[in-house]
Amino acid sequence: MLKVFLDTNILVSATFWKGSSYKLFLKILHDEISGYTSNDILQEYRNVLKRDFQLDENEVDIRIEKFIKVLEIVSPSKTLDVIKEDPTDNRVLEGAIEAEADFIVSYDQHLLKLKKYNRISIAPPEQVIEYHGSNSISNISA
Repeated sequence: MLKVFLDTNILVSATFWKGSSYKLFLKILHDEISGYTSNDILQEYRNVLKRDFQLDENEVDIRIEKFIKVLEIVSPSKTLDVIKEDPTDNRVLEGAIEAEADFIVSYDQHLLKLKKYNRISIAPPEQVIEYHGSNSISNISA
């Protein structure tokens, strides 16, 4: 089964809009794809919901609980220093390695410009959905 590690921006998008992030989350919910994230990402998600969407603690907890029920939460054992422009993006790489993910799903430009880290492809949700539908790596833009 395809394994994907979700970045904070994907969790936020899946929470508030019915676009590609939400569709990808539905595939995870229906056990078509295995979804992963980490406590670092969930903490960043919590901060974004409070800061950018002014949600109270209870509302934030409800949303996090929904993700915890569906996603596998990994605890990275390695610390990386790959992305110099935004060192917090390294937490995504660390989590994806721990999850042994096939894809990092993100809209973050620092991650997307890598395109791949080790054997893990990095792509926005639209491309991961397309890949999953065709099961062909040629659909992921180089």
